[in-house]
Amino acid sequence: TIDTVTATANAALPKAGGSVTGDTAHGDNVKSKYGTGNDLSIYHDGSHSYIDDSGTGSLRIRSSELKIQKYTGENMIYAVADGEASMFYDNDKKIATTATGVDITGQVTADGLAVDGDGLLYSASNVEMRGNANVRISLGTAGTSGANNSSNWIYGNGTNLRFNNAGGFYSWETLGTEKMRI
Repeated sequence: TIDTVTATANAALPKAGGSVTGDTAHGDNVKSKYGTGNDLSIYHDGSHSYIDDSGTGSLRIRSSELKIQKYTGENMIYAVADGEASMFYDNDKKIATTATGVDITGQVTADGLAVDGDGLLYSASNVEMRGNANVRISLGTAGTSGANNSSNWIYGNGTNLRFNNAGGFYSWETLGTEKMRI
């Protein structure tokens, strides 16, 4: 009847806005869509859950503290505004940003490394370089990148250790005192 339709319509949320005080249930593959062109949708397909942003611009997640966690509560990614950002492996922090750079816990495997600026290699034990490739350390002068200075270098390939200095001399020092010069 007309009265039933009017009563149902009056009980619904007003088109200008309102509050939902209970849960909304969506079946598999039923999407909650947002935006004039349905640019953002959230849904579950029966196996996986999705947040799809197919519109222009970027998907922005804003928070003063962000945690992306496994369903059990284990951390995967953690970030604090104006502070640290961390990545976890099995709830164990492996990569963290700091005020001075990055702190990595565990072994780093890389197919290359480029250092821009001064670098310090520190180890509480031995520093070991392995592999079939040669190890070459180029030694530059103040204001010159060592990688671009081919006249001064130390080179080792597992069989030979060579020093090159085109135009100068070699010196060996102990505690800042020259002990030998060639």
